[in-house]
Amino acid sequence: WVYRCKTDGHAQPVDVRISLDPVKAEDEARRALREITVLEELTNAHVARVFDSGMGPDDHWYIVLEALEGAQLDHWHDFDRPMAAAQAVGLIHQACLGLAEVHARGVVHRDLKPGNLWVEPNGNLKIIDFASARGFGEHALAGDNVTTQHVLVGTPQYAPPEQVYSSTLTTASDVYS
Repeated sequence: WVYRCKTDGHAQPVDVRISLDPVKAEDEARRALREITVLEELTNAHVARVFDSGMGPDDHWYIVLEALEGAQLDHWHDFDRPMAAAQAVGLIHQACLGLAEVHARGVVHRDLKPGNLWVEPNGNLKIIDFASARGFGEHALAGDNVTTQHVLVGTPQYAPPEQVYSSTLTTASDVYS
């Protein structure tokens, strides 16, 4: 669930994202904490900003994010019609700028797709939804640098072939997507 809220300490409204189900297992908690930790460290204008996070008394995790105006790329643009080349290149460039910081922090998003790219009214693009993110290389948490073989993480239409067949994560997967 995502709620738009006004809160002390923020002049503008914020979005509060709350897990649908309570966290019941350690692996669920790790996934939630991973997304929160990744987002809290990022400062790029092309990645959604996180202000706070935690676990509520009912074992639902929450993230307090900047409130985004605009729409997901797949709602913002009708993909049955071509996009102007300059506009497409501009959006791709912004996604690459956001990914540069994500990758520099040792994280692969693993689910880049139009639904996880947000376009603000001024045309600024932000990468959202790091629920499938994983660390790689020296930044990987124990067990993070592997994908179970023949199990696809993310959206099939945008996933690179090696994500199914390889046990090693690289930034090339996000570039392909």
